[in-house]
Amino acid sequence: MFRVCKLLLVGSKKVGRFQMAAARLSVTLTILVILTTLGQNKFLQAEEGLLGRWSFRADTVDGTTVKATAGKLGATIHGTVSFEPGEPRALRLSGSDKPRNSVSVDTSIDEFRFPERAITVEGWVKIDRAREWGGIAGVIQDNGSYERGWLLGYRGSAFFFAVATEKTSRLTYLTNRNPFELGHWYHVLGTYDGDVQKLYVDGRLAAQSTVQQDDITYAEQGSLTIGAYHDDNEFYGMSGAIEEISLWDHALTDREIAARFETRKSQFPGIVPVHPRVNDWPTYARDNQRTGISQQELNFPLRLKWIHRARHAPQPAWPEPARQDFWHKKPKLKARVTYDRAYHVVAVKDRVYFASSSDDQVYCLDADSGRIAWTVFTEAPVRLAPTVAGDRVLFGSDDGFVYCVGAADGNLLWRYRLIPIDRRIPGNNRIISVRPVRSSILVEGNIAYFCAGLFPSQGVYQAAVDVTTGEKLASGPVNVSAQGYLVRRSGRLYVPTGRDPAGAFVSQLARRGKGISREVRRIPEEFPYAFIGAAKTRLGGGDGKVAAFQTTDGSEVWSAEVEGKAYSMAISQGCLYVSTDKGLVYCFDHQAEEVAHIEPTPSNGFRYSSPRKQRETIETAKRILERSGVTRGYCLIIGSADGALAYELARHSDLQVIGVEFDQDQIEQSRRALNEAGIYGRVSIHQGLPDDTLPYTDYLFNLIVDYRTRQDSEQYKVLSNEIKRVLRPHGGVAVFGHEELKIHRRGPLPGIGEWTHMYADAANTVCSSDERVGGRMALQWFGRPGPEGMLDRHHRTIAPLTKDGRLFIPGNNQVTAADAYNGIVLWNVAIPKSRRVGVFRDCSYMVAGKDTLYVAVEGTCWVLDAKTGKRQKTITVPNSNADAPRHWGYLANVDDLLIGTAAKPEASRRDQGAEVIDDTYYDSRELVCSDSIFSLNQDTGEPIWTYPADTGLIINPTITVGGGLIFLLRVQTPTHCNRPTAAHSRRICSRMVPIRTKAALV
Repeated sequence: MFRVCKLLLVGSKKVGRFQMAAARLSVTLTILVILTTLGQNKFLQAEEGLLGRWSFRADTVDGTTVKATAGKLGATIHGTVSFEPGEPRALRLSGSDKPRNSVSVDTSIDEFRFPERAITVEGWVKIDRAREWGGIAGVIQDNGSYERGWLLGYRGSAFFFAVATEKTSRLTYLTNRNPFELGHWYHVLGTYDGDVQKLYVDGRLAAQSTVQQDDITYAEQGSLTIGAYHDDNEFYGMSGAIEEISLWDHALTDREIAARFETRKSQFPGIVPVHPRVNDWPTYARDNQRTGISQQELNFPLRLKWIHRARHAPQPAWPEPARQDFWHKKPKLKARVTYDRAYHVVAVKDRVYFASSSDDQVYCLDADSGRIAWTVFTEAPVRLAPTVAGDRVLFGSDDGFVYCVGAADGNLLWRYRLIPIDRRIPGNNRIISVRPVRSSILVEGNIAYFCAGLFPSQGVYQAAVDVTTGEKLASGPVNVSAQGYLVRRSGRLYVPTGRDPAGAFVSQLARRGKGISREVRRIPEEFPYAFIGAAKTRLGGGDGKVAAFQTTDGSEVWSAEVEGKAYSMAISQGCLYVSTDKGLVYCFDHQAEEVAHIEPTPSNGFRYSSPRKQRETIETAKRILERSGVTRGYCLIIGSADGALAYELARHSDLQVIGVEFDQDQIEQSRRALNEAGIYGRVSIHQGLPDDTLPYTDYLFNLIVDYRTRQDSEQYKVLSNEIKRVLRPHGGVAVFGHEELKIHRRGPLPGIGEWTHMYADAANTVCSSDERVGGRMALQWFGRPGPEGMLDRHHRTIAPLTKDGRLFIPGNNQVTAADAYNGIVLWNVAIPKSRRVGVFRDCSYMVAGKDTLYVAVEGTCWVLDAKTGKRQKTITVPNSNADAPRHWGYLANVDDLLIGTAAKPEASRRDQGAEVIDDTYYDSRELVCSDSIFSLNQDTGEPIWTYPADTGLIINPTITVGGGLIFLLRVQTPTHCNRPTAAHSRRICSRMVPIRTKAALV
């Protein structure tokens, strides 16, 4: 079994005074020094000049006490103690800086003479989180111009050794040029001999300096701290693990240091760098460590050799993010789930491969010409680049399967689905498995690793299968959403969660120690989408351009223009491949003379066997659409045959069509015919199951066409029952027969409820009266409209409404209607100045009626057709005029009445911002009130009655309608304010008023 971990890469800053770390997963070690003198040397043991050594393993720590393995210095751990789960079972540190986890230091500099003229400090450490300042072991003061002592530590992702001497009275931070890699063990050692300061990493000299040439100078106060950067006013704990710390009173030699590393390195898994033995570019970012660095040379200048344009641009799995985050004060949010913004390419020898999220295929191109060598279909989008393993190509699909095909011809060798039960749901407007394979396939040896599933509550799993046979070797659950490319580090498999920032790949490269020099770290500013390396150059992908830079000084050596954002790059056989979000793949090499433009085959529609067949199919499709009245949503065709009917139904409607066929040859032929017609992806053909069941979730399809000719078989009866199961309630239509069409229209499910008002109904019951919800719940669909057009949740607007199978979703001055059973967006209407925030102190501005949606907009109420979103009429607040304008406050629909209130224009809150959120969060919202309530005819908008609050106000959140009466809280206030506070309403005179809904005041 392999291990799966979630990796978080977070930076930190120096903050606060006396902020220290300890407690669970955050342990700081303070050395307790037994009084002695350096000159006596009575505590020296195994090695000459060794002042102390502390081993922090599970078998050497006694509670919170660590006995020195050399010398007489003891160590005390403050806080909860925990250890690494695997060897070498070292002490874990989490890096918390909270003051409550501060450490008391029992020894000081004046009690113990630390090394003065020469020193060696050594640590065996693993850093899990880079931060601005981090300490491994040291005695330091760095407060403005007052700098004393020494420290072995790290800054960002680079180890350093700092020393201050009497000559300068300043610290020299000797820093390794190459960043370390998070999650790996390192041997870090600093020496100073009175003349030369040196830093060693993994037994090798990493940096040296002669700036300091005198005795080490110490502060008057201080102590030796392990596992943190600690001085009088700063405390930054380490996140990671420490296995051992050693301290000498002299500088070890290069040979001694190298010997120490060689002697102990076998105790630390992964401490010796594993250089991937990879030719070409067989997987995303070249190798399983995702280095993105090829050892091949690229001869510049590169020239464009060919451009391959895919038939369709990529269709990313997730919509755009929200525009801003008011809570965290981030005004311009960037997309974070970007792993499928382009067709990421891999290349081996004379072949180039990529997967398509738009037409559910994996493509193999000839590397020399850019032309298609073969393609292979799946039953859902393929979102991540395939992996080439010898003569095989492996990839996962949203249909829940992992596929293995021959690299030479694309022939299927095996496919494997981790979960035996196949259940498919709508996911962002595509029919996918409830557990899609949205991780890459990572191959090591003859084992392929992958993950399946998106939502941990619905089940996400990891698995290992045999590459040759597809046989499962191991599997287990994962508690994260597995999306993106698996990474191998330190012998572990890291599972991405799909939320790495779009432009953070270079930062990760720098943090993971992949050989990027400091000079080229500026590249992401202009090239944030992709970053790879050749032997002596680094290449970046930007918007409309790619470029290459020298590793030595960051100077640009080559650039080229591309169409779109260059999210993907690869190097193979001296060629550079670039893929953009427009669906183009570029090939550059040094010797190209002419550019080949590979365009998709022109689409002339579906190729029929005869004109008669074409006429008949078109006529049948039109009859189905006309008689069913269904032109939007999901359509299922049982017995899709050659795909012609599926093509015509899609062409003459807005339906997304799924065809089910049972003959494999027929499936392949229809897929290729639909692909040539340019419509595959919107139309997909699925393999029928051998038990004659359908793998789709209940109530999914708006239209089902049973196009089979034989209606007397047992298979026909079983599938007919399945058709009824997957047909959408509230108007879903099933069409049976071949020549003579029989129509079955499904009605509403018995016992279902609805949610038409802010609190379920006008009576504020907060109960939908649904009798069917209960027991274990399963995901029905997920998807749009997505966060971009929504109100920030912290502003507390109203929840979506549902009635008659439709879901009405309030947005940022817009309303979206979706199919409640499958998530298809029915319409989206912009309604300026309609949004409201903090509605729990106000009232709803949106109500679902019979075939109608009412939306209060300033002084009017828009009446929208629930099916189409078209505005049918606009009703104005009664008695509103230029001298006393009123806005529509409360809104309800009861029987044939439309009930509302008249409020001052500034009453309801519509503004967004951090201050508005604070008011909501701390519940300092004032109540919103109206000065009258009225009733109108819902069809004509004619007023029936009006009840004025006279000298008082009607508190909007208190209005309740039920049993033919309206109940409300009326307050008497001389101020005539429109927003009395909750405390105010309790102090002033109030009266509960019942009103007849049909007539006047009781």
